[in-house]
Amino acid sequence: MRTLVYVDRQLAIAMAVKLIGLQISEERSTGGGGSFNWLIQAYVSHDASTGITTDIRELLPEEVMYELYDAISDEYKFEKVSDCVTAMAESGDKRLLPGRPISVQGKLMLPDMKLSRYDPFNPPDIEVKTFNFHGEKCFTGKLHGDDFILPIYFDEGAEAQVAFCHQQPVEVTGIVRWSPSYSPQGSRALNLVIRTAALWLN
Repeated sequence: MRTLVYVDRQLAIAMAVKLIGLQISEERSTGGGGSFNWLIQAYVSHDASTGITTDIRELLPEEVMYELYDAISDEYKFEKVSDCVTAMAESGDKRLLPGRPISVQGKLMLPDMKLSRYDPFNPPDIEVKTFNFHGEKCFTGKLHGDDFILPIYFDEGAEAQVAFCHQQPVEVTGIVRWSPSYSPQGSRALNLVIRTAALWLN
């Protein structure tokens, strides 16, 4: 069973608006009825429904992410890093466009972080190198799998949660964004990376 470790609220809401809209509606129906008697053989019924509409901006980030994850098409949920690399290398009609929500599983590596044991009563200070990426302060991680490595970009405020997922099997949900060309291993060249909206421990 997966555990949701981190959600970038702002990015998750922007993704959710694209996939499920700004409002989530829930409808409940109640029904009832009764017959007169055996001579008349008539039956009367009535149904009533009530609806609740919620603005996704009022939900907890975790609730937004659960709704959002269910709305991502299965073709954009990758169980292997190699499958994600193949999809990122596609061209023509099948190519992934920047802004496409995806999710990919692998092993997270954070080589630039030096960590001590976590103490919930005295959390350690975590320092990590950040850089500007599409106008946002981010730090990078590496998603390993099947002899491939994909760069994963996190918002700078994520380090306290993400740091303790080092060397763990995870699933990263986010969007693809343009990057200068790089090689994930082998002969392939990519120009897409993943900007993380959520991190799940597998």
